[in-house]
Amino acid sequence: MDISKTSDTKNAIQNIANAVNLVYANGPGAKRTISVYIPSTMNLIGDNSQVIGMYVPLSGTTTKFISATTNYNVTFSNATFTKGWHQVTIYWPVGKGDNGKNFPIDISHQLQ
Repeated sequence: MDISKTSDTKNAIQNIANAVNLVYANGPGAKRTISVYIPSTMNLIGDNSQVIGMYVPLSGTTTKFISATTNYNVTFSNATFTKGWHQVTIYWPVGKGDNGKNFPIDISHQLQ
């Protein structure tokens, strides 16, 4: 089961990172929606950074951090993913933040 959980999580994280990179390549205003499977309830880590990941709970009390890099900073308002299929939307808002730079790419999701 540990290998299956790790593999499913790696696939989900990599798919999200790939979608972020596609949105980044298309520029502000771009949007992409994908479906990913999350094998157990986990939190997405990496808000406002270029590394996203999840700690996968393994047998016993151990965890493994699965991560991927993105080409641009990301944020998310709901970091908790429950077990199951999620529809993940990646959107790069048009405009500039208070610092004069483009807004970060936003990751949101809902259970399917």
